[in-house]
Amino acid sequence: MLKWALSPWRKRRAARRKAGRTADYRLARDRNHALALAHPMAFHAVAGGFADRPLMQLDDGLVQLLRPLTLHHFGLRTDLSESAIHQQLPRLVKTRWFSQDLDQLTPADAPRDAMAFACARAAFFVRCAALLGWIDEALQWEVLALNASRARDCFSSWDDFAHAYVRGRNQWVDAGRSDALGHRIQDADLAKWLQAGWHPWGKWRWDEGR
Repeated sequence: MLKWALSPWRKRRAARRKAGRTADYRLARDRNHALALAHPMAFHAVAGGFADRPLMQLDDGLVQLLRPLTLHHFGLRTDLSESAIHQQLPRLVKTRWFSQDLDQLTPADAPRDAMAFACARAAFFVRCAALLGWIDEALQWEVLALNASRARDCFSSWDDFAHAYVRGRNQWVDAGRSDALGHRIQDADLAKWLQAGWHPWGKWRWDEGR
């Protein structure tokens, strides 16, 4: 039994499940593509439930993880009450989603790489705000659709977006700014994602989500 569990095939399957697969996206095609912009962050932090159903009930562990990260991203105190969050966050999501992270660039940052990173983080944190019950579904999908449109206008393919995202994330972290992913993306990892038939960045056409 142990030999079967540790077989190379089983280990590859487990690694793919952890990294997230196209099979984990079960929403409408345009919504799948909008959420896939956040794929590395999403499946590092949330895994199941990020894109396999419209909304899920988060367990206490995920709430404790995502709550401070999401509030911090939108510039809110992490000790706010739930009622205060419900009053303030929808307005911030609607009026600031497009400038989040881009208003913190340094003179040394490459703007296009920063845009890819901002698109990924917008997809992740807007989705988290909805999963936490702080914004309604209509606002969530409106903003996610606009964010996906912005990404398509700025980048020509998943390859183009992915490489810019990694560079954007590196320049963000190198400047001492925090990110939810928690580790550096290696060139070998990115190449594997872009070539894999099980990864959305490798399998899906860039313009398929229109």
